[in-house]
Amino acid sequence: SARNGRAGNGAAARGTPKLTTNAIIRTASLTVEVEDVPKALDAARTAAEDAGGYVGDETTSRDTDGHEQTRVVLRVPTEKYDEVLAGLQGTGRVVDRTAKAADVTDQVVDVDSRVKSQRASVARIRALMEKATKLSDVVALEGELSGRQADLEALLARQASLKDRTSLATITVSLSETPV
Repeated sequence: SARNGRAGNGAAARGTPKLTTNAIIRTASLTVEVEDVPKALDAARTAAEDAGGYVGDETTSRDTDGHEQTRVVLRVPTEKYDEVLAGLQGTGRVVDRTAKAADVTDQVVDVDSRVKSQRASVARIRALMEKATKLSDVVALEGELSGRQADLEALLARQASLKDRTSLATITVSLSETPV
């Protein structure tokens, strides 16, 4: 395995790779009753931005009694997830809270390995194309290259998605006005 080939790592080479800490997808959902939805929403936005994150989707509505409700999706760096979540829970009365952590280390390692193999595969076809002299060979190789490049692009998209979801945690916050 590639891990065994790293000399001088000592304990790190024998244990789990450093990757493990970064290959966890963290998501949370929080429903909070607050007295002032716009104020609580501002606080949530600020918390996400101060943590180095950003605000994703945001939806605001009013119920039949005129109580405002807002749903906002925050993306925050994984290392700030617990801190931001704790801060959000302090904005009002927590009605509902779910938090999930999914370890995708195996998927990350697998996709990284497949990307490497697919890149090598594309390079081999390109090398064969440069040497091809018969038109029928060129046409066949172009078809093969096209398929392999499509596979590579799909793998790269999956790799980017995993990187995004493991580096930024997703916190969905539903804020509603406390019924008077």
